[in-house]
Amino acid sequence: MQMEPLPNPRLRSYKFLLCVVLGVVQTVALAACQATKEEPLASSEMFEIVYGVSGGQPPVSASLQISPSGQADLFLGSSWSLPTGTDQIGFFSGQVAADKLSDLNRHLIRYNFLSRSGEPTPTAPDSAVRRLHLDQAGKQTAFTITDTSNDAPLASLEDMLVGIMSDLTAEPLRAIHAAVAATAEGDQLYSTVTLTHRGSEPLSVLFFDPDSVNMYARVQLAVERLNKLPSGIELPMALGGLALSRDEMAALVDQGFLPNGVQSMEPGDTFSFELPPTQRPAAADNVYARVTLTFWLPTGDGQGHIVHVQTSRSRIDE
Repeated sequence: MQMEPLPNPRLRSYKFLLCVVLGVVQTVALAACQATKEEPLASSEMFEIVYGVSGGQPPVSASLQISPSGQADLFLGSSWSLPTGTDQIGFFSGQVAADKLSDLNRHLIRYNFLSRSGEPTPTAPDSAVRRLHLDQAGKQTAFTITDTSNDAPLASLEDMLVGIMSDLTAEPLRAIHAAVAATAEGDQLYSTVTLTHRGSEPLSVLFFDPDSVNMYARVQLAVERLNKLPSGIELPMALGGLALSRDEMAALVDQGFLPNGVQSMEPGDTFSFELPPTQRPAAADNVYARVTLTFWLPTGDGQGHIVHVQTSRSRIDE
């Protein structure tokens, strides 16, 4: 007959002690979480934020406005206004994610951005000018942003704002998306440009004004080969391209591919036109086409925005 071993009193003590320790750790962890949980900001603590950037080469143009409630409106007038680039320009609108809105406002409070101010700062002729305006329940400040290399809080703030701008590009209100498709046939390269209205509201565009010699869209095709460096960076090398003249733009208008004068584009409307054929580059590997367009978004009374949009690279199909 087998006998059950007698319980070990020392083992029972160890088990009891372990349970006590685990209970204490759990209690301390729960208390720490509760202690570090931040209370929601009051509406009076939330900021109205206006961030703008313009100028530079290549040209950048963007304006972001965020209300205390988190409603955000963005104008992008250039593909280079975002660090990652974008193939659409125009107006975007949406709600900032709650966690990003909270982080943004807490950052402004933590580093007392309302105490910052400054006179306009001279910059180099070709540099982009960045401006920030803050309003917290009537308390305001505004200043020009220059170098942030020695200002970590300001650099972090700009990163937050640019991140919100990138998010908003997924919510077009009145925007134009540009794309190019290129095909090689024999020793010729054929490219088709497509401009599509994205959003829910009509948008006025101007590609050609017969009464003004300079009011015609600039369209440039670049044929590039991407060379990958040992560091992993892809370096484009120009292989060819073309730029449309005013007469060539007028011909596209006469043929009905582009509108004459100011045209209201409805959501989903598309303009598509072919570029003159160009010489096919001898290099066959990693060759891409990319198109840059400059045109206008009229706003009435002779006013408007000049915009620059660059397509994503399109691999040249055989």
